[in-house]
Amino acid sequence: MCAALYQVMQREALPSSGRPQNLVGWRSWEHLAKLTDEQCLAAAGALRELLLGEGDAAERLERFTNAYQAVLPTGGGRPAVLRNVGTLLLMLIDPERDIFVRTDLFDKAGARLSGRKLGGWGRPPSAADYRDARAFAAAIRQKLAEEGWAPRDMIDVQSFLWVAMAGDDAPATPDAEPPVPAGGGLAAILAATDAASRRLVVRVRPPAEGIGGWLAGSDLRLDVAPATDLAAFATQKDLAAALADANPDEGFAQDTAAGLWLVRALQPGDVVVAGEASGEVRAAGVVTEPYRRLAAPEDVHRVGVAWHTGGFPRRVEQRSWRFNDVHEVHRELLVQLAMEQPRRETLPEPPFAEIVDRVRASGLRLSERTLRRYHVALKARGFVILAGVSGTGKTWLTDVYAKAVGARYLVVPVAPNWTTNEDLLGYFNPLDRAFHATAFTRFLQEAGQEYAAAQAARRSARPFHLVLDEMNLARVEYYFATFLSAMELRARSGQAEVELAGGRRVALPPNLAFIGTVNVDETTHAFADKIYDRAQMLELDSPRELLAAQLDGKPFAAPVLDVWDVVAEVAPFAFRVLSEIDQYVAHSQALGVAWPDALDEQVLQKVLPKIKGNDARVGDALQRLVDLCAPTMPLSAARARQMHHRFLAHGFTSFF
Repeated sequence: MCAALYQVMQREALPSSGRPQNLVGWRSWEHLAKLTDEQCLAAAGALRELLLGEGDAAERLERFTNAYQAVLPTGGGRPAVLRNVGTLLLMLIDPERDIFVRTDLFDKAGARLSGRKLGGWGRPPSAADYRDARAFAAAIRQKLAEEGWAPRDMIDVQSFLWVAMAGDDAPATPDAEPPVPAGGGLAAILAATDAASRRLVVRVRPPAEGIGGWLAGSDLRLDVAPATDLAAFATQKDLAAALADANPDEGFAQDTAAGLWLVRALQPGDVVVAGEASGEVRAAGVVTEPYRRLAAPEDVHRVGVAWHTGGFPRRVEQRSWRFNDVHEVHRELLVQLAMEQPRRETLPEPPFAEIVDRVRASGLRLSERTLRRYHVALKARGFVILAGVSGTGKTWLTDVYAKAVGARYLVVPVAPNWTTNEDLLGYFNPLDRAFHATAFTRFLQEAGQEYAAAQAARRSARPFHLVLDEMNLARVEYYFATFLSAMELRARSGQAEVELAGGRRVALPPNLAFIGTVNVDETTHAFADKIYDRAQMLELDSPRELLAAQLDGKPFAAPVLDVWDVVAEVAPFAFRVLSEIDQYVAHSQALGVAWPDALDEQVLQKVLPKIKGNDARVGDALQRLVDLCAPTMPLSAARARQMHHRFLAHGFTSFF
């Protein structure tokens, strides 16, 4: 077999088909890396039967197929893998008689040369299937000899088929690539992990300034030589020659040409990984638009990419990334990136400009100044309170920011009946003589363990962000006093401990940031001054221009903003309400409901219930709302009129 393989490598090149000239790609073999010891023994037994068993090659292939299928379910294979592995090895052992079968290649050849597809290749190959394929290859070999070119063996026949069929773009049904899941994101990336997938997986080194520009543009842009369209080069060798003219370093020309040729080959559905030389992965994305050269002033190589940033940055062990900027990577990497794993070391915090782009890519509407204030407040104090009316994106901000900086993240919702420190920190049960921790204290312990491990390893500790959601639903001074005192001590000395029930203690390490969200309305409790003294306070609002930006392009944008203008002083609504209105209208339209009718229902269901009180402005807002809604929103107009009459009669009104 080794001699036959060496013979393949020494063959003179046939005329280029313009396609990759690999006999079989590594994707057919990648399942081997996933096998357990027991499965490896089973695979070895199946291969021994294929190469050394009794009977002719077709019978051995069928026995190999039946035995190897038991290995493949957890190894990630498909019928195409069985054909590629089995028939390639047979050809290398006996190239005079046996042929390597690639499904799409033989389907195209059969349809073009004999008017039929070879049967059975949508399932694992049988002995009859392989005899059919071998007879077809023998007939081609004889015909080529009659035409004046005598193939030396089946390796030449297979090579002839590969080149001859290159121009036939008809897809082969059995091995057709599964469609990319709609919407991109992680699901579309994982679609490329199938062992038989032909999608490229390419790693690209991010620019020195970070990937903010890539995220903002939903693309990949490379500002490297040559400053011309890569499509102008017929082959990678031509591209390397052009690079060598500009740079005499042969290694640079060859490596750069190889990388750019991959960029040129990227097609929708392929996957791009933005990975630093250190193994730090900033993002992964699915190609949405193929390569094109952007003219001045951009003057860059561009590929459209739908980036996925959730869970990133992540560190992977990829030592070879130090040597190339663009190269193909093993698709097993995508599975590794998709898995939730504890990070063993902290990655450098992205530049602030990249944090901004990551947050904006999430869809959160926030001014850069507000985000900068939050960013600096966390660093300056480590205790930040985000206040604002419901729906302004307070909790959303904590989530997307934590993801942007690679922080561990936990949200703890406050219950209105919290009255003691034990509600937050846990309690000691004298009956079982055990301390019962809460999610809050367990997260504190994890943060402390991470900090201790980082100190021992002489590295930076990963940040931990702990969010107390709607913290003023209960009286903060009742349940928060112990923790607040420890936070003040940490602010002065860098570290502190919280005393828990039963004599236990838990550390408050420097890598722990605490954020509280606060709704400002009559259903919540006010803060004591000492809370404000020990925290950085940020108020999030929803200015009209940001609301308009979120509604941009929606047919109901103008009437929604008109409603907001009327009620903003007495019952303002924000981004959450806009998102729910958008979803409600979309679902209604799917049922054939006109958007004005759906919007009328949403004003009735989402806006009017928030209006209440005895302020004179409430009555004025209701009268203006009646006038606004009467022409096109009869349901809302009727309810607003009813509420206005109640206000005039009693000096107070509410929805119910």
